[in-house]
Amino acid sequence: MGKSRRRLLVLIVSLIMLFTFVVPAMAADENYRTVGVTVDGVKLDATAYIVDGRTVVPLRAIFEKLNAALLWDSKDRSITATRNGVTIWLAIDNTKAQIGDKATVLDVPPLLIDSKTYVPLRFVSEALGAEVTFDNVKFIASVKSSKSCSLQGGQTHSGYITPGGETWGVCGSPHFVKGAFEVSGADSPVLTIEAGATIRFEAGAHIYVGSESNGGLVIKGTLDLPVLLTADSTSPFAGIWGGISFLSHTIRGEAIIEGTKIEYGTSPITVGYTDDAVEVTVKDTTITNSSNSGIILLGNSRLSADSGNLTISGTKVDSDGMGGYPIVTSGRGSGSIPAGTYSGNVFDYINVFNPGSVGQDIITNTTWHNVGVPYRVSLDVYIDSPAYPILSLEPGVQVYFGRNVSLSVNQGGIKAEGTTDLPITFSSRDSFAGSWNGIRLSVNAKPAYSIFTNSLIEYATFGIAFESDLGPVITNSTFQHNKAMGIYLPFIEGGSNYVTTGGNVFNDNPINQNTD
Repeated sequence: MGKSRRRLLVLIVSLIMLFTFVVPAMAADENYRTVGVTVDGVKLDATAYIVDGRTVVPLRAIFEKLNAALLWDSKDRSITATRNGVTIWLAIDNTKAQIGDKATVLDVPPLLIDSKTYVPLRFVSEALGAEVTFDNVKFIASVKSSKSCSLQGGQTHSGYITPGGETWGVCGSPHFVKGAFEVSGADSPVLTIEAGATIRFEAGAHIYVGSESNGGLVIKGTLDLPVLLTADSTSPFAGIWGGISFLSHTIRGEAIIEGTKIEYGTSPITVGYTDDAVEVTVKDTTITNSSNSGIILLGNSRLSADSGNLTISGTKVDSDGMGGYPIVTSGRGSGSIPAGTYSGNVFDYINVFNPGSVGQDIITNTTWHNVGVPYRVSLDVYIDSPAYPILSLEPGVQVYFGRNVSLSVNQGGIKAEGTTDLPITFSSRDSFAGSWNGIRLSVNAKPAYSIFTNSLIEYATFGIAFESDLGPVITNSTFQHNKAMGIYLPFIEGGSNYVTTGGNVFNDNPINQNTD
């Protein structure tokens, strides 16, 4: 990817916008005897101890050497590790453990020493299919992994993908990404990341997919064996590494992130570049502690219909004061947002905002789904195409507009069909009269495509402004706190009167509807 193009992508993103736990930890007791550990003849680069006659080793060191997939549950301080189809479970200060569905009792439980988690070497090694021997003279424990994996853990990736593609799995895990890693090439390579793999990114590292020529990325984690994308740091923080960018040459159908945990990125998933039309599937995925946005959809890009079961939390504002949203999307991508859990961010909104030259207009039928959090519209949105697209809002959707922003129907329509229990809200993020412009329907808006029922329109300059009388298209709706008037339409003798018909309610508007 060219430097100028990459800088522009970074500028666009900027415009948008190991297990850590607090528990008491033991110091290494002077009576603990240190012991050497080797795995397949290679010395373990970590300090091990004899505790109550058993060898204990740092959790991360031994599991990574054994190429075991690892999960940490902070609620019960438990560790789940999987290798070659075998899963073990154990918890800090708990002598109860499991191998598959079989319960067992440990002589020495996992424990904290100098704030690091230590686990019993023989139990975890033998449970995961390795052999352990101990030299009582040299005080060295030797682990033979009997592994089919021919790769040493700690594979490093930088530069360009190998022609023909690559597979990153538990074998070779953890994988380290340094600098920019480009997934593109003349032979349309695909990077596949298998279930259970751990990928650690150094500061500023980034994966670019389809930047210069065709390329794909398929992450195939599962709920039981998720893929972990995290920072290569003992003191990680939001934004320490970049993210994954799917660009214009991304192969359709080969852009999938499934069963993945992503943490500490800047904007972990960015789809598209200005006017690109890229589709990515993101499902069964959790994104936490990002420094700008969890997912960004630019231009014509979107999430696929298979996307879903997303959790995005802990998104921060970056150093420039931007971001803080779980998802930022252009108008064209706004209909592809699935329901999910999008709470615990600085701003719990879906931000409809596209800083590029294309994408803020809606040119195909689009539905704003009730995804569990409101939409925030930060730039004008236009519904405009000769195909007469319709923007539909599901019952319960709330939309909050930025300062002086409009929602305009040029060629097309808008259907806001709420219910008594789930009204649709058009409001302002600033909550004062005239803080956003309102909804405008041009002479080309079609009556059959323009419906407002059980809707609330407030804090606009003109709640709804018609350029022609479309007939009885507003019913059971409320207009309040609008600066100029609730409804404007060119006065025609005998024309529509939304004040006296339709069951509408008007509060605190200087003029409810113009009469001349």
